[in-house]
Amino acid sequence: MNIDDINFSDDFLKELEKLEGAMQESTRKEEIRKKRAEGGKLGGRPILSKKREFQKNVRLNEIEKNEIEALAKAYGITESELFRRSALNISLPNPERNKILSDYKTHFSRIANFFRNDVWNENEKNDFKQELKEIISLIKSNLTR
Repeated sequence: MNIDDINFSDDFLKELEKLEGAMQESTRKEEIRKKRAEGGKLGGRPILSKKREFQKNVRLNEIEKNEIEALAKAYGITESELFRRSALNISLPNPERNKILSDYKTHFSRIANFFRNDVWNENEKNDFKQELKEIISLIKSNLTR
């Protein structure tokens, strides 16, 4: 007896398709859960590989203190991070560029969500979503610079 010789009812095939869809959805949700567990629901703060345990004190006059506070606020980082980046020659973040890239990331995410509708066939959806994911990952990597 061959598998092709067996006749399955339409109801059975529909139930099988529903079950397959539910399995795919549960797999997708499990992947999302694992990803969120790594960095929190919204991504969260990255876990430092090494704890910063040493401290250095710097003496400043009033003018220097105010300038450093203003500079750190302009870049959107702490004063400690400003000192650390300056001392180690690490580039400072560009807040304007990061805002624009963050907006782009949001828009691309919305486009990806839009393609979850039933307007396009699966191949078109998958191709376009993959391209969007690549662009979003490039934007995210540039946001951290």
